[in-house]
Amino acid sequence: MEPSLWQTWQQTASRYSSHQYLINRLWQELLNAYSSPSRHYHTFHHIAALLRLTQAHENHLTAPTLVRLAVFYHDAVYSAARSDNEEKSAQLAQERLSHLGVPYPETTLVTEMIMATKTHQAGSHPDLNFLLDADLSIMGLPGKTTSSTANRSGKSTAFTQIFCTT
Repeated sequence: MEPSLWQTWQQTASRYSSHQYLINRLWQELLNAYSSPSRHYHTFHHIAALLRLTQAHENHLTAPTLVRLAVFYHDAVYSAARSDNEEKSAQLAQERLSHLGVPYPETTLVTEMIMATKTHQAGSHPDLNFLLDADLSIMGLPGKTTSSTANRSGKSTAFTQIFCTT
């Protein structure tokens, strides 16, 4: 895990709460979720990649802090055997962001962004569309990277079968 993830979480959560115990507890919860041995692609490596993209395009986002929160929570609940991961992740985000003191309209936008990652259908909010593009950006990387990611995850898609070689 990259050390900057903790720092990014700390800075982001501290915008809403000064309760260090709460911020640390929520971090530990995210750390446990993304570090689960059953995860292959939906790990902190994926979160770090999305946060790097968010930072690189921050000047073009209307609410970069909310995008970061959506990044941290969008795959917080993940099981390959379930079809409601996004709903569960959005619900978790709503609960935890409420504890942090994130205002309801901002929490609503974060949960909308998370839910949009289920279908990856563009919406009316530019930050939501950015998150969707960023989340799928792995598909645009050179074949070796994309293929190795698919192989590590055990999830070979038609895209990786046709367009990617190792």
